[in-house]
Amino acid sequence: MAAHIMKFFLKFLNGGKKCTNGVWQVRRKKPRMTRFLEPMGGWTGCRWEIQPWYEASGEIGGIILFSEVITERKQMEETLRESEEKFAILFRSSPDPILLTAISDGRVIEANDSIYRITGYIPEEVIGRTNLEIGWWVDPADHGRYIEMLQKQGRVVGMEAAFRAKSGEIRIGQLSGELIDIQGSKYILSVFRDITERRQMEEALSEKDGLLTESQQIAHIGSWRYDMEGRITWSDETYHIYGVSQDTFIPNAETFINLIHPDDRSAMQAWINACMSGEKPGELEFRTVLPDGSIRFISGRGDLKHNTVNRLIYMAGTAQDITERRQADDALLKSETLYRSLVEHLPQLIFIKDRNSVYISCNAKYAHSLGIKPEEIVGKDDSAFYPRELAEKYRADDRTVIDTGTLKDIEEKYLVEGAERWFIRSSCLTVTSMAISLVCWGYLRTSPSTRRWRLRC
Repeated sequence: MAAHIMKFFLKFLNGGKKCTNGVWQVRRKKPRMTRFLEPMGGWTGCRWEIQPWYEASGEIGGIILFSEVITERKQMEETLRESEEKFAILFRSSPDPILLTAISDGRVIEANDSIYRITGYIPEEVIGRTNLEIGWWVDPADHGRYIEMLQKQGRVVGMEAAFRAKSGEIRIGQLSGELIDIQGSKYILSVFRDITERRQMEEALSEKDGLLTESQQIAHIGSWRYDMEGRITWSDETYHIYGVSQDTFIPNAETFINLIHPDDRSAMQAWINACMSGEKPGELEFRTVLPDGSIRFISGRGDLKHNTVNRLIYMAGTAQDITERRQADDALLKSETLYRSLVEHLPQLIFIKDRNSVYISCNAKYAHSLGIKPEEIVGKDDSAFYPRELAEKYRADDRTVIDTGTLKDIEEKYLVEGAERWFIRSSCLTVTSMAISLVCWGYLRTSPSTRRWRLRC
């Protein structure tokens, strides 16, 4: 370092002095900073100052060179300058709004471009004003809470609050802030993360989840998912269907099988094994035994989900409580069996038509009188079995019953197997949830004086 200073000093003497009549003329130099390059790279900073010294006679006898090595201080200053430049770049280019406010009076000192982009304000409407004057806090109490937390903790992370843009639009954000010191003054550095779209998506998803839960409750349909690592996930309604609590019941292969009726466990296990082997699962009806001992009928469905290389990753499906439907089906079957037994054993000729006078069914006696089997009458009308005039008359009689909704009796002479018979034909109208139909019955007698029998519906 001394060599550098000597070279510099000699250079100064050769080019910086002035001599008149052998007298040094030296002007005092203000303090300056010079960098000296080192042979091994890098540099050394030197702060220097030159002053003249005087003889007793008052003449300048020479000069004094004051020097100070300030390499470390200059490096620190450059590091600080580079850091400030990086901070300025991050401040300006951050996609999140950043705000610097003075803690003394709450006025905005600096704001990045994202503030103006999201809020719609311009710098003249922000810089030098307080947050409350700008009015972008929807609830001023949130601002007070934010400042209070900063004063107590020194920093705030992820505080959620609502902010109002210049247009009046409400934005939801997560606010983080920290107290910083700049040249002895306290400031608040605040960063705002706009989560409006995310919150809207979360609310929409929550609404859909709620709708799905309500739909499952109404339809008594639960959903489930089983991954290849053995984890099983149930919806709320699935727990309800099997009569178990989410707090105490953990669904897995063993606990689930134990919920199945003992007589149906082998079928369920075979269904699971088929799914695990890659077979597309079909519908399976089985019974489950609830904790109170009651038995419910369940309809299970499933589907296999594969990844891009066709590897099975999980199964998903539904479980629907069909107990009421099964009970209704059983009751209907018993009723139909009873009805069919009654119809087949009555002496009357009985048939049913739809509102267009097309046959739906008949008993064996009526089919026998027409020379056909009972199933051959379905889908045909009277024109297939009777003369045209008689068929049209029957159709007109049917229309009268449908239009008036009243019982109609008809007594006619009719030939059966070459013998003259009287045919008593009665019709009534029935209305069901599926259709409007005619129930007709009749019987044959040998003369008009024979006692008439009526089967009412």
